[in-house]
Amino acid sequence: LYNSGEIEVAAAVREAVPKISIASLERWIATRKKGEPVVLAGRFGNRKGAGKWENELKALLEYLIGTFTRQPHLSVPQLRKLVRAEFCPNGDDSVVISRDGVEKVLPLPALSEFQVKIREWKQENAGLYLQITSPGGFHNACMLSLGDSIGPIARLNPHASPHYLDCKIIINTRD
Repeated sequence: LYNSGEIEVAAAVREAVPKISIASLERWIATRKKGEPVVLAGRFGNRKGAGKWENELKALLEYLIGTFTRQPHLSVPQLRKLVRAEFCPNGDDSVVISRDGVEKVLPLPALSEFQVKIREWKQENAGLYLQITSPGGFHNACMLSLGDSIGPIARLNPHASPHYLDCKIIINTRD
């Protein structure tokens, strides 16, 4: 009925979906019965990487992430001040970006935008962030460790402190 035009729908719907097959209808009904009607609405959020940060402010984003990875202890307001000092030569909040020999003046993004970018980077690069901020924590959480903790000691750690060596000797002589 739909394909023959007997069912009236808006012109925009007819333009977007000119024909429907039986298989498509069955698939849509099954999806709805599974409780996943969101799938029927279409794919949204597929423009990741197409925003102003990734296009117009790419140099600023690279500087921000580079500075953050070198100095992860800095707060977001401090990072924003560093970006402002590097990209705002006039001392105001006008970012000057040179791209393909053309200078473009854009407003410096708000603090909240910097916070969002840093939060996104931390989520997307959780392992790297952990390795930068806590190398020991990274090794404990992410590195594979083979062997058993109660096995016999083959040799003492040559770089250990004297106190460590004393403790190992005491523990091993208690048998």
